[in-house]
Amino acid sequence: MARKLELTSRRKIAVDLMVEIALQGRDTAVPLSRVAAEIDVSMSTLEHLSADLRRGGLIRGFKGPGGGYMLAKPAAEISISDIGLRTKDWPAARSNEEQDALESWCPQTRNLWDEMEKCQYLLLRHISLADVLHGDIEGHSFLKRMRDACNQGSLL
Repeated sequence: MARKLELTSRRKIAVDLMVEIALQGRDTAVPLSRVAAEIDVSMSTLEHLSADLRRGGLIRGFKGPGGGYMLAKPAAEISISDIGLRTKDWPAARSNEEQDALESWCPQTRNLWDEMEKCQYLLLRHISLADVLHGDIEGHSFLKRMRDACNQGSLL
């Protein structure tokens, strides 16, 4: 059974954090302050995310002068789903009305969103951090095959 992965803002920021560490820290540790300035995200958010990613074995932290973070393994060995799955999401602040609406979804609708999240997970399992760094996601062989398969089954 495939896992599910909801793409939240926090998980997207975690990918941005990993990209910045990979870009800036090939030979040296990257301070979070530099990443915060580069991606315009608060230090507090980056500290929480870096703790998740460090516990998840994706980055290594170094203290002291010249401290910061480096990738714990090559970018080609880190999938985007790895990053998302190791990033804890904040519980959504929902009103009672929103929570009631979520709980009253019909089973068919709930199944639709569950299946979409499973597809996201499966897709992002095939895209590595190195793929993102190379910047040619549209040309990624897995995505191209998937688009071709979808287009063959469509009326467009």
